[in-house]
Amino acid sequence: MNEPFMFYWFSWFYVVIVYFFMDKSKLKDCLLLMSFLTIGLFDKHIVIDPYMSISLAFFVVWFAALFLYVRYNSRIYDLFVTLTMMLLYAALLLWAKAAPIWFVIHPYVFIPVAVYFFSVLLNGHWLKQLVSTMTALSLGHVLYAAVLMQYQLKSDIDAAFFIYLYDTILLISIAYALTFFIRIIKKTLIRKSA
Repeated sequence: MNEPFMFYWFSWFYVVIVYFFMDKSKLKDCLLLMSFLTIGLFDKHIVIDPYMSISLAFFVVWFAALFLYVRYNSRIYDLFVTLTMMLLYAALLLWAKAAPIWFVIHPYVFIPVAVYFFSVLLNGHWLKQLVSTMTALSLGHVLYAAVLMQYQLKSDIDAAFFIYLYDTILLISIAYALTFFIRIIKKTLIRKSA
């Protein structure tokens, strides 16, 4: 699969969604800045070990996720939710290394759907879902890479991480848009019936 192409496609799709569909706010500016820095730094890598290289764009997402997490999630419950999702994501990535289920369904589909369902079940508001998912996936991928490095297996933090992240964000955004439109339709139907 052509992962860099998918990364750029998802990145620009994400930029269009944020730029045209979010209200003007500091959150919108932060997400746009993160998106442009991620696109610009995607091809630049830091080699940490012979077994690991990290894209500079990952650091941008990681710092943005931690910044947004500190700003929007303030309860202990949110910390446990993020920790649970982080462990789920790392476990699914490790499972993807050995499980034959991936012949039936691709990890680029299954892992974001599983993370999305956990995010929806454990978080109520879409912004907390978004921030918690970004933080959990970035920390979970670091955990996954550290486990692989312990076994001296090659692990690159590059396009695959961003595809998982963007797929999950896309699912959260679609669910939020659907609930928003359902509320609008419900209000108009109630007004017409009254």
